[in-house]
Amino acid sequence: MIKVTEDNFVWCIVTKHAHRLFPFMELYELHEDDSESYIETHKQLCEAIGRGNQIGIEGGQLIFKTEVRQPW
Repeated sequence: MIKVTEDNFVWCIVTKHAHRLFPFMELYELHEDDSESYIETHKQLCEAIGRGNQIGIEGGQLIFKTEVRQPW
């Protein structure tokens, strides 16, 4: 599953697998206001899950280009 914030940043939601990924990947607690907190310890991970927040890894920034075509 993914989450796209209002600033067009993409998060890959890994909440179900967060405990296994924690030692190997940078995980973030995703808040309702589209902010995030870097998870540094296993205790922080457990607390974030306990609060019911999603856990994500960075997916990247969506970039939209508008192309203007000439009518001729």
